[in-house]
Amino acid sequence: MKIITTLLDNDFLSIEYLAELEMLKIVWKQESATMNEEGFKVQIHHLLENVLLYTPPYILANTTNMQYTITPKLQEWNNNLAFPIFKQVKVKKLAFIISEDIFTRVSIEQTFDDSLESGLITSYFDKEETALDWLFE
Repeated sequence: MKIITTLLDNDFLSIEYLAELEMLKIVWKQESATMNEEGFKVQIHHLLENVLLYTPPYILANTTNMQYTITPKLQEWNNNLAFPIFKQVKVKKLAFIISEDIFTRVSIEQTFDDSLESGLITSYFDKEETALDWLFE
């Protein structure tokens, strides 16, 4: 039996912790289309607080319904904040189920292009099942 703990569920995203898998699961919602820069930063802070609290070696980010395009300035802000925390808690792998929206997709991929420099292994998928297989291979 998988025990799933919901850590956050708001208009923009939900965050769950799957203890059995030591995995944090993030699901972005369509309402993210109404988010502004400050709202994005607040969501990333929520996410990183939970990464620090649960220290997951695996993170699954479902961005299929994400409707927010991350600007280059925000990509840099995100990387400067997130990568040191991911390294500190020893996140091994980060899997993305990628948005079908081309602008969102490209902005996410650009954001995490530098992930190899941080020691974080990142990959992109179309389906959750494939992403989970990769995370736990």
